Amino acid sequence: MREIYKQDLEHLGEDLERMARQVARATDRARVCLRDNDLVLAEQTIDADDRIDELADEIEANCLSMLALQGPVASDLRLIIGALKLSDTLERIGDFARHVASMARNSYPQPAAPEPIQTTLNQMADVCASSTALLVELITDHDLELADKIIAGDDLIDDYHLQVRRQVQDPANDLDRSQIVNATLMSRFWERLGDHTLKAANRVVFIIRGERALHGSHN
Repeated sequence: MREIYKQDLEHLGEDLERMARQVARATDRARVCLRDNDLVLAEQTIDADDRIDELADEIEANCLSMLALQGPVASDLRLIIGALKLSDTLERIGDFARHVASMARNSYPQPAAPEPIQTTLNQMADVCASSTALLVELITDHDLELADKIIAGDDLIDDYHLQVRRQVQDPANDLDRSQIVNATLMSRFWERLGDHTLKAANRVVFIIRGERALHGSHN
């Protein structure tokens, strides 16, 4: 029985790695479909979110089963509880990537936002994609120095978010109402995606070290 339990814990770690890779792929696809105004890639990103949700449900079910049947203690309990929270956070990252792709699809054949806002959104997206890729490495390699890079990325994403707000409010850009709404929502989606990537990094650090958070403002 304990050997099966050990295998279940190993599978849990593998499922988390797989989910993180899917989320990072979704974020990168959302980034590209926004930049290139790619309708096909937007549809693929939206469709892929169902698979992320299914994996999150599977992880949750496995965690609850181990909690109910195995009575884990100490580091095993921390792993299972941490995995529950981490999978939920990863699922939210996938949701925000889907939101971005949906807006890109709805704006087609026009870009999601006019210049110079589109360029700023593309820069935000680049950092978000880089941060989710770092998150995959953090989960697989347990290199805690990567968490510092994710923190720095989140700060940069927040700076871009403020920049979009200023651009939207700048009368020189002469935006209509739909452009204001699109730019504001798109920036918000990327900003929240970055926040949840940082939150996921905090979850991983907790699983590894048993300590709470790297960055208090986004717990």
